[in-house]
Amino acid sequence: MKSVSILYVILLAILSITISTAYWCNQQDDAYIFYVYADNIAHGKGYVFNDGERINATSSPIYTLLLAAIHRCTGISLPVIGHSIGGTGLFATVLFVFMTLSGIKRWIIPLLILANPLIYTAIVTGK
Repeated sequence: MKSVSILYVILLAILSITISTAYWCNQQDDAYIFYVYADNIAHGKGYVFNDGERINATSSPIYTLLLAAIHRCTGISLPVIGHSIGGTGLFATVLFVFMTLSGIKRWIIPLLILANPLIYTAIVTGK
């Protein structure tokens, strides 16, 4: 039974990567807003969209700061970081569901989560 679980987790990882890759080139307006804020933070301009305008237009400040920190430390482009966070979060979610449920629900619900059309929004915006 343990080897079946390991294979299932590998399947969940493959599906998460496939879904994340399928939406790689799609961007939403929210993602652009996060990337501009994160870029400005990473380059020392502060938590602003336009230089000199102190208005917070992000809905997820911690996500914005995480993007900025990773971009500042690694130099990796913000869309790559955002999509990677989204894909990792998707896999973490289905893995958590798999580990906490029991019985047949344990095997079906993670796949239903991955089949949900709203996953598109989660991957594209990265949150």
